[in-house]
Amino acid sequence: MGGIEGEESPVEAAKREVVEETGYDDFGGLVELPEVCYDNFYAAHKDVNRHITIHTVCGKLLSLQREERSAEEDEIAEVMWIPAEELAEKLTQKAHQYIWEQVRTK
Repeated sequence: MGGIEGEESPVEAAKREVVEETGYDDFGGLVELPEVCYDNFYAAHKDVNRHITIHTVCGKLLSLQREERSAEEDEIAEVMWIPAEELAEKLTQKAHQYIWEQVRTK
């Protein structure tokens, strides 16, 4: 998950963030869902409270082609596959649960 930079559209930001955070760069059919959500959370790694606007972008991974991730991204999180039927139980924030339900039913 990441933010929109400068004049990026949500789809452009999603493309950049997927590559930065996972390395996967062969995806297509990216579409922004019409629903926009808002949430508040504490970002422990930056020691700040955040109020965010959430744009959901859906697409499809076309292959397992990947770029190398930065050392910083490797330290932050491991990239892993989670079966769709198991994802809901791993989401702890209400906004994430709501978004997953919207995506899952599309």
